[in-house]
Amino acid sequence: MVNNTTKHKKGLRKPQKRSHSKKLAVNEAKRVAKDRDDWTCVRCGRSREQGWRMHGAHIMPVEWDGTAADPDNILTLCATCHSIGRASAHEDPVSFARWLDEKYPGLYDRMHQQAYKYSKNPFPKIDWTDVRDKLKQL
Repeated sequence: MVNNTTKHKKGLRKPQKRSHSKKLAVNEAKRVAKDRDDWTCVRCGRSREQGWRMHGAHIMPVEWDGTAADPDNILTLCATCHSIGRASAHEDPVSFARWLDEKYPGLYDRMHQQAYKYSKNPFPKIDWTDVRDKLKQL
């Protein structure tokens, strides 16, 4: 039996799971996207500086590994535009899709193609720690 634990100061600990490494990479990509957008909602213009909570909103779902930690697949949206308002991305996806296509022509198609191309690989391997390290440099 293989022992997959690592030595730690206080003893042995379990290794990080792939899902944890992916989550850390996605969080770093969200930070990069928010920095790019100056922590301002790209839809309504509200900002963190004004006291609004900013979300890193994915265009293609985070479950699609090929675009999960790609800052180009993430928009900075305030909580209202992302998930709680009547016209939010989650409450009214058709309206949001129209807005997205007007503001960022071709972005959805580009991200969809990238995700699809990745999904064609039957055994995709992503080193999420490496992805996160590269994003930290941005």
